[in-house]
Amino acid sequence: MYITAADQTAHDNYKLLIGSIIPRPIAFVTSMNEQGIVTLPHLVFLIL
Repeated sequence: MYITAADQTAHDNYKLLIGSIIPRPIAFVTSMNEQGIVTLPHLVFLIL
C-alpha cells in the first residue's frame, strides 16, 4: 500500500502518524527486585 501525504488531509496524515509510528504507553508495570527496589516502567506498544 502506498500513501501519498499530498493526497491526504492534514488530519488524516496526523492520525496515520500517531496510530502507526509514535510509541505510546499502554500500561505501567511495577516490579520489585531482591533488594526491595521497586520500578515503575511504562510498557510501550509500537507498530512499525
